[in-house]
Amino acid sequence: MGAHLRNGRVVGDRLRCPLHHWSFDRAGRIMGKGVCDHHRSRPWPVAERFGLVYLYAGTGTPPELPCTSGPETYAWLPAKPVAMATDWRAMMINGFDIQHMLTVHQRSLPEPPRFSRTPQGAFQMEYTSRVLSGGGFASWLIKKIANNRVQLRLTSYGTTILLEGSLGRIKSCAAFGFIQRGAAAIAYTSFATLRRGIFWPLRLWLTRWCFLAFLSKDFTTIDGMKMMVENADDVGVQNLADFLRTLPELSAVSDE
Repeated sequence: MGAHLRNGRVVGDRLRCPLHHWSFDRAGRIMGKGVCDHHRSRPWPVAERFGLVYLYAGTGTPPELPCTSGPETYAWLPAKPVAMATDWRAMMINGFDIQHMLTVHQRSLPEPPRFSRTPQGAFQMEYTSRVLSGGGFASWLIKKIANNRVQLRLTSYGTTILLEGSLGRIKSCAAFGFIQRGAAAIAYTSFATLRRGIFWPLRLWLTRWCFLAFLSKDFTTIDGMKMMVENADDVGVQNLADFLRTLPELSAVSDE
């Protein structure tokens, strides 16, 4: 009858519907009172990483999941999803927009960004940034602990961005997953720090707080933004837009 399975429960190795307690196995077969043998639901490949759940809506073998570049062990802490009236690609491109780092975040780049592709075909941008002035407590903290020099690597896998940062000896990560739901784009975020020492839970909380304080300006600016990248002269926007055009189109997956 269409009950939403997000209200169901995992019982053993099956997902149980909350309404009639029909259960679904990994192959999509349905079991329960009154269910015909031929009843089957389409299964979707899913995996959990970075505190987020990834679903592959394409056909064939799912691509490799995003992964951090080093062997370090990170602790992850998700945040609440954020919805904005824009295209998900606008949210993605914002992270690679070099010019807005100066105008919105008061960050300068002492040297040009570097672009590359990973062996798996993902798109990367690496750069170093400095805080110019202002920015409140989060910017003060960055200047204090990293000598005002932050090294960043952004990797776009399509609908996911993985950001890896080094603030002096402190390493942190952020994962962003985007989906389109009608006219709104929704960002699912999770943040991480190294699981080292007895104070790593405090560092993890501070990492998420600093990232969200930084991103709050972006969320305000992006809401209602239109996609107009054809005439963009920003090198980061140009390179990412070219990469996104090479990605296959996926049919929208409804959550109804």
